[in-house]
Amino acid sequence: MDETYLEKMKTPCSKAGVPKALGMVQRGGGAKALVMHKIGKYNTAPLIKSEIEAGSQLMTDGASIYKGKQLQEYSHNSVNHSAGEYAFGLIHTNTVEGFFSQIKRSIDGTYHRVSEKHLQSYLDEFSFRLTHSRSGVPIFLALLRQLVRQ
Repeated sequence: MDETYLEKMKTPCSKAGVPKALGMVQRGGGAKALVMHKIGKYNTAPLIKSEIEAGSQLMTDGASIYKGKQLQEYSHNSVNHSAGEYAFGLIHTNTVEGFFSQIKRSIDGTYHRVSEKHLQSYLDEFSFRLTHSRSGVPIFLALLRQLVRQ
């Protein structure tokens, strides 16, 4: 699990007012990313509890939003990026960081710009793609199955 800025590519360096995304990727499994304008412990903890099963192993960076009692029902490990620590053993955030990197490259290279109004829809698309790319079923067939169910 990690968070990132979703700045529109090729904008000024100011981060003020730039939406962030909170991303959760299960290794070898599904993904979910949510647009959030403010990320703090009190608005992320309920999201984590609604999306991640209690008792799961949760791996994050050392951000303060992941510290405290709100995540005590998880086996929580973190890496300290500010100390130059990026992984030790199986504990790392590389999976979710790679997911964010793919999203940003696709927005910049394919769509060029994404309006803030539709940003969550794009994140949903990338989450769907990653989740279903690992299932062994072609994405087109998975999408058709979803459409037929509705």
